[in-house]
Amino acid sequence: MQIETMQDLVRVSQEKGSHFFDRDAMRCFQSRVSDRLYPAADGTVVFVTSERFESGKRRDPRRWSVRRFDPVTGTVAEVSAFQAFKSAHAAHKGAAEAVGHVPWGGGGRELGPELTTASEEFARTLRRECAAVAETGEHPDAIFGYLLILARRLMRYAATYHRLQEIDCNRGLTDAERAKEGRVEAAVTKLVAPYGMTPIFSGDPRGCCLKLTLPSGYTDDMAHEGLCVPIRGRS
Repeated sequence: MQIETMQDLVRVSQEKGSHFFDRDAMRCFQSRVSDRLYPAADGTVVFVTSERFESGKRRDPRRWSVRRFDPVTGTVAEVSAFQAFKSAHAAHKGAAEAVGHVPWGGGGRELGPELTTASEEFARTLRRECAAVAETGEHPDAIFGYLLILARRLMRYAATYHRLQEIDCNRGLTDAERAKEGRVEAAVTKLVAPYGMTPIFSGDPRGCCLKLTLPSGYTDDMAHEGLCVPIRGRS
């Protein structure tokens, strides 16, 4: 049972009947869960949570814990003592030491009850649909780590390109902005080529300005042209 992201971990936990990640429980304890995962050799996954307790006038400081998830049983156990760490940095160091392994998955951002990251969902789609990646023979965890970096870079480029198209529609681009647009197009084209993808650039900011044609032919846009590169804050 493969767990690539915190969303995967939560889904498996809930499928096994656990209520650890229920929204009401997380809100009650003001819980946050880091999106960074530490896979262990025994198949379990170590991760970091933080909680802060409030009762009446009492308001305790936020503290961090290191926990271990068993995908077979769906249970969550404590690796450290509960709230043993005074900082997220110390907790992540403890998690890494617990598995003797560098992390993969997220960048350490703490997530609330929604537990969503657009870059991870985008990276999973890329991994699923790109034949060039599937044929590399690399360990699947490593592949996902590479693609998560790729996804984040593409999302930054997409945001820049979308902003330039909005400017172009409003007042036109300056020579410097037009040159920047060209650099973005060249960088994206070079970035995705090793994965068997080609970019589609659009000048209409009312829709997606950057799409990718995938080796599988998969599309998610209404025109069936390609895979839309998401931009944070836009649906």
